[in-house]
Amino acid sequence: MSFKVLKAGNPRLRLASVIARDGANQPVSVLVTSPVDEVATPLVTGIGWASPNPFPGTTSLTFTMAKRGEVHLAIYSLTGRHVVTLAHGMREPGAYRLEWDGRDASGALAPAGVYYAQFTTEGVRATRKLTSLR
Repeated sequence: MSFKVLKAGNPRLRLASVIARDGANQPVSVLVTSPVDEVATPLVTGIGWASPNPFPGTTSLTFTMAKRGEVHLAIYSLTGRHVVTLAHGMREPGAYRLEWDGRDASGALAPAGVYYAQFTTEGVRATRKLTSLR
């Protein structure tokens, strides 16, 4: 069995058990492997949804890169004020998870409220709404 990536994000799939049978409905032994060293290159470049959201302290943001490129991921207030930059620079193809602890660039705790995470890379610009519950 194999799965094809249809959109960015962590599918959170896990194979708990396998029960296999042959054509005569007899049990068949199956070797289940999960290669930890093999990481598939994402087919899509994009940002996932924040989790948890709303969040009381820390939230995670995920994004995928189908090819090497410059990435910028920053948090902005509802009024458009820059709060903090979470990622800026070249990234290799792969999946990334970053956390925002609700602090601004100076390390001060940002007040409760609505914020926007803006993800920008070549050909992709996306925004996600975040709600801090301090």
